[in-house]
Amino acid sequence: MNEELKTQQVQQLAAAFRSLYKASHKTLMTGLYDGAGLAAVRAYERLHRRAQELIPDDFFISDVLTPVFTDSDTNDQQLSRVAFLSSQALEYLENLLRSSRRSQFEEADFRDLGRDLSEQIVSFTRGTLRRALSNIDVHLSTEDDETAGDARVRPAPPTPPVPPVPPVPPTPPEPPVPPAKPFSDPFADMDDPTR
Repeated sequence: MNEELKTQQVQQLAAAFRSLYKASHKTLMTGLYDGAGLAAVRAYERLHRRAQELIPDDFFISDVLTPVFTDSDTNDQQLSRVAFLSSQALEYLENLLRSSRRSQFEEADFRDLGRDLSEQIVSFTRGTLRRALSNIDVHLSTEDDETAGDARVRPAPPTPPVPPVPPVPPTPPEPPVPPAKPFSDPFADMDDPTR
């Protein structure tokens, strides 16, 4: 059977167990279970057989979830067992589906992720090496260079930067000049003949 189809059928079976659990639980809580016990038991038995067909050789489904009902069970006892077993079946099937999705994700996505990551690392490394090598100027000395001695052209040392010129300090303001007093000649009276 196709894995995708089997997963879809297990999801449908889990939904059916969820519906049976909710209905039996609700019926128990409301107390309206007169005659509902037998219908719930028959529904659970059919779902259990379907689970065994879909997932054969699973000990939990075949041994643990096997319904055990007697004719002497009352409606509320039947509904209680159905609610309990269907909640167990639902939890078990949901765990199977989660682990199946996780393994499919790990197989598919991590394989692609590893390939993508590897390509990105190689591309990044190539780009980095290309940039680093483009800025390197390699000069290999040969015998001719060594015998040429000082005739070989040597690079000039860099010129140091010119230091900045400090700013000229501002000139201080001139002190204020006091106003001039009017001049009065003390001897001006002396020349006066009328005196």
